[in-house]
Amino acid sequence: DLTVAEDYLTTHLKQAGRGLVSLGRVRFSEESGRTGFQRYMETRGAFKHRDGTDLPPRYFVTCNAMVPGALLESVGGFDERMRFWGGEDMDMGLRLAQKGARFGFNSCALAYHHQQRSFEKHLQNMEVFGEHNLPLLLDRHPGLEHELQVRLLLPGGSMLLRLLFWSGLSWHI
Repeated sequence: DLTVAEDYLTTHLKQAGRGLVSLGRVRFSEESGRTGFQRYMETRGAFKHRDGTDLPPRYFVTCNAMVPGALLESVGGFDERMRFWGGEDMDMGLRLAQKGARFGFNSCALAYHHQQRSFEKHLQNMEVFGEHNLPLLLDRHPGLEHELQVRLLLPGGSMLLRLLFWSGLSWHI
C-alpha cells in the first residue's frame, strides 16, 4: 500500500552510507482522500525533525526504512507475540538500537501511503495497542514507560486524556 518517489533508493543509500538506519518521510496520497488527521500524522514522530537529525529508536517505522540486512537478522525479526496493531516497529527499533544502530531522518526518501484511516479508526487501533502490545513493550524495554510518558494515561495525568477516559474512549494499560 505504498509507492515511492523516483530517487527513493538513492536517497536511502546516501544516509545508509553514513552508518545510519535511514528513516524516510511518509505522506498519505491525495488519491486516497487525504484527511486533515492524516496531514497531522505526517508531522509527528520522525517526520517532525529536520533532515539528518539523529532520532530516538522509538521513531523507527518499517514502512519506510533502510536497515542493513545483517543488523536486521541480528535482532531476530519481529516479536511474534505482538499479534495486534501497534508497537512492533517501536520494539524493532529499540532492539536494533541495543545492537548499536543509530537512526537518521531522511525526508528525501519519500513514500506515499495509499491507506484511508479515520481518526476514529486510529483511536480504536490505539485502544487495541494499549490492551495487547503496550504491556509487552513495557515488559521488554524497562524505562520505556518514562520515555512514552505513560503516566499521562493514568489517574492524575493529563486533563485531556482523563476526559477521553470519562467519555468512554479509554486505553487499557
